[in-house]
Amino acid sequence: MNNNNNNNNNNNTENLKELYKLSIKEIDNILLKEQSLNFSKIYQTQKQFTDFTIYCKEKKKENKKENKKENKKENKKENKKENKKENKKENKKENKKENKKENEKENSIKCHKIILNARSSFFDLFTKEKGENQIYFKEFDFEIVEPIIKYIYEGEININHQEFEKYFKFADIIRLEKLKIKIEKEIEPIINQNNIFEIFSKSKEIIQIFFLEICQNFVLKNYNNLLQKKKFQN
Repeated sequence: MNNNNNNNNNNNTENLKELYKLSIKEIDNILLKEQSLNFSKIYQTQKQFTDFTIYCKEKKKENKKENKKENKKENKKENKKENKKENKKENKKENKKENKKENEKENSIKCHKIILNARSSFFDLFTKEKGENQIYFKEFDFEIVEPIIKYIYEGEININHQEFEKYFKFADIIRLEKLKIKIEKEIEPIINQNNIFEIFSKSKEIIQIFFLEICQNFVLKNYNNLLQKKKFQN
């Protein structure tokens, strides 16, 4: 078993050296799952070496609606000119294929499997057990998934506090414990009388004990002031 593990590590090291042109120290840090290094250059420039694709929800719903409108207009004009049922069916098929391909491009993130595996035990298990080179996260928006994938490479992320529960939920699914702690630390100091109810509600959605306890403690300390608010009374 030890020999197999050593061989795997050696292979990983050689692959990283060959594909990403990293130093030995940087490679060792990746294999040790350290989050401190910044691999933004790899994420931005080494796209030709990607071997794993992550699919998620559309970037913007507006784009999808706009595409539908445009396609309907084009189909309508084309059908009027040709006035044939066969052409109408053919156009629908072609547009569906084109839209599907376009959406997949817009909603996909190309990654390097070895870096995902080194950073996340979820991806490590998924790629080894399933043996697949792609995964679908249909529940999560592109705007949530992409920053977190970039975080895997760079160790840095700007969290939209208005949607903290989505970041936390996705981080929990792919087992990024350090990111979960980071989100907790960012949310705790911004809790106030104006957002306590919203944060508490979102914390219940993801069933996160840490946030719930913070909210409960805040309510106890500020009970009299909160009692005057309509939301609290309701």
